[in-house]
Amino acid sequence: AVPATSNTGGNQSVHYTTPGTKTVSLTVTNVLGSANTTFEIEVLPAAELSISPSVDLAVCQNDFPIVIEANGEGTFEWSDNLGNNPIIELNLVESSTYAVTLTNEFDCATTVDVAVQVLPIPMVDAGLDVSSCSFEQVNISGTSDGTAFWTEFPEDGLEFVVYPIETTTYHLEATGENGCSNTDEITVFVEPYPIADAIENQEICLGESVTLSAVGGVAYTWYQDLFEIEDLTVQPLVDTEYIVMVSNSLGCADYDTTWVYVNPLPALVVSEDTTICFGESITIEASGGAVYAWDNGLGGLASHVVTPLSNTTYVVNATNEEGCSASASIEVTVHPDVEVSILGLSNDVYCNNDPNTYNLLGMPSGGEFNGLGVVGNQFIPSTAGIGPLEVQYIYTDEFGCAHSTASIVIIEVCENVNELDTKVQIFPNPVTQSMQLKFETPLNQDAELTITDMQGKVTHFSSTLTQGLSVYTFDLSVLSEGMYLIQLTIGQEQSNHRFIKQ
Repeated sequence: AVPATSNTGGNQSVHYTTPGTKTVSLTVTNVLGSANTTFEIEVLPAAELSISPSVDLAVCQNDFPIVIEANGEGTFEWSDNLGNNPIIELNLVESSTYAVTLTNEFDCATTVDVAVQVLPIPMVDAGLDVSSCSFEQVNISGTSDGTAFWTEFPEDGLEFVVYPIETTTYHLEATGENGCSNTDEITVFVEPYPIADAIENQEICLGESVTLSAVGGVAYTWYQDLFEIEDLTVQPLVDTEYIVMVSNSLGCADYDTTWVYVNPLPALVVSEDTTICFGESITIEASGGAVYAWDNGLGGLASHVVTPLSNTTYVVNATNEEGCSASASIEVTVHPDVEVSILGLSNDVYCNNDPNTYNLLGMPSGGEFNGLGVVGNQFIPSTAGIGPLEVQYIYTDEFGCAHSTASIVIIEVCENVNELDTKVQIFPNPVTQSMQLKFETPLNQDAELTITDMQGKVTHFSSTLTQGLSVYTFDLSVLSEGMYLIQLTIGQEQSNHRFIKQ
């Protein structure tokens, strides 16, 4: 016990280092003698408290958080409202002292102070992160107020050059005089180079266009002969190479090329424009291609014989061996058709001994008559011969085009010819105003003249005729244009003739 003994009066304090029942003796002595008394004191065990780590800590600023553990049996209580957990976690920015109290089951308490000294760390700056293309040069420079080095390049100082091929982080480590260290890092984000991929080589025909395109990046710049082009729809006249620069977001670029090959068009040559007469045929031709296609239903082949009925444009498309096509047209102008006809011929059978001369009229006028029995513009049956004969009328228009028609006349041998037919003549035929009827009669007789149109309308005329040659003139101006039948009856004889009124 402390004190073990004391020779002074008054209150005394004792301190025991071990627990247990302690006996205390008090002896009082005066002149009269001495008196002695004893009593017992029960010393309870003290709370046994220890701290891990040491109660005096020196910690660098970047070593936090730190864990402090109080060891012992009982209840803990930390200062600064840190709670009653034996283990605490500290994050400090400056030095501080904390106390922890342990109270055991005997309600005995032990308190220990924990001093934490915060040591400053050196300043270190590796610089800002950067972005780079693969294999591109990057300069790295760091600063520090301590002793610093790059962990990846410990011998190269604070500045060095790198050529990263992928995203890489570099670390700068610094140590201060107090032994505290600090690190910083810089990341070089590497963007891989784009892979430029232009469209495949193209083949076009002269005059065609093609649109350039590429993939592999975010920006595309095209060049022709080192000059930048903006319009990507190109129409080269000769084989041409185009270069594309493909860039990513960092401007890293790759290049690719494509060719546009230009195939020639067919050297198409066609027949010249021409003019023909109606009904004529003409050959139209094309050359310079391998395959041809005509319109107007002509189809293929290089040449065709055509007979257009009106002005016609023929278009041909020629394709060469390279698959390129060219078109050309041929204008064929057709002079209009002219309808021609022959007037003055009868549909009846002519007798071979018919002495009459029949005037022929061609429409339009101005043409020529041809055929057996034809003299000028007259048809003479007695000179034509026997059988079906063709009388042809040919009219040439102002363009020199010939238009023709033909009529078939039949001449037969007539044995019992009406004598009156041989003695009757009408002229002119065709007639415009008046017509003369010439005939011979042997004696005074009544004659009846009948004119019938094609609708059967009949006009009668009667007269007393004298013997000999008679000529009768009558006005036909009131008749409409067309063909008529004139019938002359004298006694028992009858003569029939046709005429045309113009």
